[in-house]
Amino acid sequence: MRDEIFLQQLDQIVEKVTEDNLGDYLLISIKVLEKLQNPISRRIAEKPMSYLRHKAAGADIGWNLFETPIKSVEKLNTIEHIQIVALASALHELCYGFENIEIAANKGWGGSPATRFYLNSIYHYLSSMFLIDESRPSHERFEMGGTVVKVLHPLGIDNILERIKNVLEKPFGNSFSFGESILKLRHSYLVHGDFSPKRTEYLVTETEMRNPVQQEKFSALLWELFYEVILLRLQVLAYFTNLNVNHEEIIHDYMLEISQGRKK
Repeated sequence: MRDEIFLQQLDQIVEKVTEDNLGDYLLISIKVLEKLQNPISRRIAEKPMSYLRHKAAGADIGWNLFETPIKSVEKLNTIEHIQIVALASALHELCYGFENIEIAANKGWGGSPATRFYLNSIYHYLSSMFLIDESRPSHERFEMGGTVVKVLHPLGIDNILERIKNVLEKPFGNSFSFGESILKLRHSYLVHGDFSPKRTEYLVTETEMRNPVQQEKFSALLWELFYEVILLRLQVLAYFTNLNVNHEEIIHDYMLEISQGRKK
């Protein structure tokens, strides 16, 4: 009965969602989804959640998305404008990878080339955007690793990364967090590896990834992170929309200056 009420709430959200409230309703939906206890209920919830993900995938600059979006305190310079646009695009690419790994797994199987491709792409994006270089001098003033915080911190809005940071810091396995597991896999196998199992065996053991329960936990954390990345993209879009500028004109003028040799 409890789950039925939550499922009804999700259906009501789908009926009410617009370009002006999508971000707020997605956040509410994420909280509702967390309350569902029955696995069957969560499968039923996939229909309204899939609709919201599809709606979010079509979001663009110009959509308000939130009743109270994050606003800029100071005027952005040209480079900062371009960084925000590029960040929104990169987040959209990551969301595309998340969505398609499920599609690939349903069409093929868990270890299919398509599934592995999208999963490895997700590892790369998550590592570079939220995890790398955390201990380096370049990140001393930041609360987390990755490239995204380097864009948002100077603008004074890196607090919107807190929800993603919380997911990445959740324990996973014997001694690693979820984020550390992704980063170590990326380093040991995808970037600095030699296709030998020796580099990854320690990580597999420490994260207990041969345990089906742990595999389910990994999948659940990926989905949780997926929704947080969608939400982050919507926040970035709403932020840029509130700047009320013509970003295409800004980019055009910048490229014109580049072509004329006035930019170094």
